[in-house]
Amino acid sequence: MIRHVHREGLSARRLQVTVLCASVGAVAFYGSLGFAVVERVEYEPLPGCREPALVMELVTA
Repeated sequence: MIRHVHREGLSARRLQVTVLCASVGAVAFYGSLGFAVVERVEYEPLPGCREPALVMELVTA
């Protein structure tokens, strides 16, 4: 999907994903696509359950 957005030159200039720090494979996957960490946050996937996460961003031309 991300490659499709790039290939088609769709209007998005920035793509952001939030990835749990514990998801090492996901962090590596998005990094391999050119995403960079722009912020560290506490993500709450369920009420009262907070997990450290990374906001990763890909800037498109």
